[in-house]
Amino acid sequence: MAEALVRNELLCYIKNNFDSTAKRCLITTVICFYTPDEISVAKTLFFELAKVAKVDGLPRPKNRKDDNKCVADVEDIMQLFEMYDSRLIDLLLFLE
Repeated sequence: MAEALVRNELLCYIKNNFDSTAKRCLITTVICFYTPDEISVAKTLFFELAKVAKVDGLPRPKNRKDDNKCVADVEDIMQLFEMYDSRLIDLLLFLE
């Protein structure tokens, strides 16, 4: 069971669709629906939560600045979800 509730609509959407939607489709949907600021906030929040949880082998979050920043940020979020999934780590409960 999740230990904490976290309010973030973007992370809630990804978590609820992660297993049932193709990665590329999920990334495209997120980029089209959410603003660059919402994507950046979600990425920062998710990496901070993983850091607090002391997840082993946590990749360092990259500060993106190029034209494809949104795509790269969503890919970073997806990579962290994949890491949680592959290690069978309980995810936090994300709320809309």
